[in-house]
Order: sequence, then structure tokens, then C-alpha cells
Amino acid sequence: MLEKMLNNEKKKKIGLSPKDRKIRMMLCKILCSILFIISIGLVLVGYNQVKFGIHSPKWPTVKGEIVKSEIGWALGSTAGSYRYWPKIHYSYRVHDTDYIGTRLYFIQSGAGKEWAMKKVGEYPISKTVDVFYYHSEPQISVLEPGGSFKGITETIGAIIMFCCVFLSLTFVSYWDYRRVKNACFDTNSNMYYIT
Repeated sequence: MLEKMLNNEKKKKIGLSPKDRKIRMMLCKILCSILFIISIGLVLVGYNQVKFGIHSPKWPTVKGEIVKSEIGWALGSTAGSYRYWPKIHYSYRVHDTDYIGTRLYFIQSGAGKEWAMKKVGEYPISKTVDVFYYHSEPQISVLEPGGSFKGITETIGAIIMFCCVFLSLTFVSYWDYRRVKNACFDTNSNMYYIT
């Protein structure tokens, strides 16, 4: 009876050869590192978007000109759906250096085809516009500084959501690494068993 229970218990365990255990531990370490780096990257990118969005209304301005104004589109995440956004390019000059800017906003204030069409209508080619630029790096510029409370909270919420997903995956990979590292070695079968 006891032997039967032990055999049933062994069937529930996952057996790994020493080589497979070493490979799995290495893969878990690599996956943990990659996911952690992605999480940090998301935080930094999101932080800069929000920081620039909040501070950009105080940036110096120069006059610029719209050189391209059209709607960009791509396939959406569901079948038959599309994503639309305004593609606005503008030229401007800071300290005798010419720049081409492509950033309409740091924190998006809308979405959808109608919104994109409205924005393209607001910025026709050859229109003179105020360009806000980052004083120490003039190539960083924006036409619509700041951001709505809704846009800021949505951006922060998206950053938190993505970080939670990636950090959860990192935790799961680390947990698997610990399970494999602490696996019991069975001298009879020459295998490591994960319970």
C-alpha cells in the first residue's frame, strides 16, 4: 500500500536529467533578466512621456510650418478593425539649426478615425504653428504640450498594467528557477524531481 502511494506520488513529479535541469535553470535566469529589463524600460519610457507631457507647456517656443499632414493607419488587434492616428510633420529652426518634428503630443488626448481626421484638419500643410521644444535638446519637440487629466491617468494606468504583467512573468520565471534549483535528486533513476 505504501509502495503504491509512493509510486503514485512519483508519477505526479516532473523528472529532469542533470543536463535538462541545468538548461532549464539557465533559461529561467535569462527569461527573468529579459522580463525585468523590459519592465524597467517601460517604466522609464512611460515616466519620460508623462514628465515631458506635464512640463512641455513651459518650454520655449518657435514658429514652425506643417510639411506633412495625413492619417496613419494599421490593422487593429481584432479581425477587420483598424487603428488610426494623425501623422503630422513640421519644420522649425532653433539656434540656426533646422529640425523636422513628428510629435503632435506626449499624452494622447483622443482616438479613432474621426479624431485623427479632426487633427489632420487642424494642421493643414503650410500652416504656421507654435512648436514647443526642450531647451537642452531642441530635437525633442511637440505641437500640443501638456495633457488632459484623462490622458495622463490612462498613460500611467497603461504603464502600471504592463509593468505588472512583465513583473508577474518575471516572478513566475524566478519561481520556476527556484523549483528547479531545489529539485530532489533520485540516485536510483539519476534524475532530479520537481514536486
